[in-house]
Amino acid sequence: MPPAILAVSALLSGTAFLFLGSGLYNTLIAIRAAGEGFAPSVVGAVMGAYYLGFLVGCLYCPRLIYGVGHIRTYAALTAIASAATLAHMLQVDPMTWGVLRMIVGFCLAGLYMTIESWLNGKASSDSRGRIFAIYMMVNLGALGFGQLLLLTTDSKSFALFAATSMLISLAAVPISLASISPPEFGVSKPIRLGALWRLSPLALIACGGIGVAQGAFWALTPVFTLDAGFSENGTALFMALTVFGGLALQWPIGWISDRWDRRSLILVICALTAIVAAAATYAGERQWTMALFGVGVLYGGLSFTVYALSVSHANDHADMDGIVSLSARLLLVYAIGAVAGPVLCGWVIGLTSPSALFSFIAAVFLLLCAFGIWRQTRRPPVPLEEQAPFVPMSRAGSFSGELDPRHTDETP
Repeated sequence: MPPAILAVSALLSGTAFLFLGSGLYNTLIAIRAAGEGFAPSVVGAVMGAYYLGFLVGCLYCPRLIYGVGHIRTYAALTAIASAATLAHMLQVDPMTWGVLRMIVGFCLAGLYMTIESWLNGKASSDSRGRIFAIYMMVNLGALGFGQLLLLTTDSKSFALFAATSMLISLAAVPISLASISPPEFGVSKPIRLGALWRLSPLALIACGGIGVAQGAFWALTPVFTLDAGFSENGTALFMALTVFGGLALQWPIGWISDRWDRRSLILVICALTAIVAAAATYAGERQWTMALFGVGVLYGGLSFTVYALSVSHANDHADMDGIVSLSARLLLVYAIGAVAGPVLCGWVIGLTSPSALFSFIAAVFLLLCAFGIWRQTRRPPVPLEEQAPFVPMSRAGSFSGELDPRHTDETP
């Protein structure tokens, strides 16, 4: 194993446990909420509460890390998140679950930030790209396999909640016993939203729109799949295949984006995603379960790349020193969208049917496509030789932007 990878192997091990637990947790709560008879709008609100906590964590946890350090922050947040996942079984109630979801979202935002900033601090300029690639493989791979843990037993049993708590707790073991010292960082000045709009309106709107679409997807897909004729095991497999699709197409689409106008590629991907989402609606209404598995792979492969493309497009217009702050600000925009997405889509489903989930998602991507077409009339494309390299990322984690290989060791 290369020395650079060996040096952060404990952090990557903790990442695997954490994403196994979070992958299991999110889908488990959605399936269990639907099974308990929560209305779709209520399921959307409960699931959206996670992103509200995540948003607060994005804002507050940097100060926590700077104040008490990486190890103490990580240990405290894993303990709180582990306890909160178990507490879901004490009271099966939408209000209680909403509060617990906020707590878990807050904790996971801080945990992802701790791991990713630690990795970034320990990586050199030469090794950062390789470490980031391995991190993303662990990230999405564990997230996908976390879905498959739902196949082991019924969602109404205590075992899956216990397994989630155990996995999150185990994530603290490699970090706590790591012999490497945590990094030291200075506080970088954030970019204001007005400045971000002037820098790249398409990136700003796209990240918010992706938050709306993906927030709705993660929150309400189990409602959709159960209505489409899937069993709980089928739902878990559908979610896993979607994640693996996202993992498979990150690099091919990134390779294309480095050789073609990135803004045009965003439009094409958004249009294709809208078509795939419309196909999911059509197949879901007819309960074509086998077709939906293929559609899920395509949806994950396409939609999971739009955020990374949008961040890369914003970086094409940014100074090198502002990349980390830019990525963090775009993340906040994504989180705001992810809070609204489940609530809005849950309301739409309540008025129509669960098959409206992917119609809602298709509408979001069509609006993004329309906005992108308008932006093409307002600004010429960035020349290919001036485009920043594509960096794959998924919003399953929170601060992948801080691992950007273009962020040099001298960047504050």
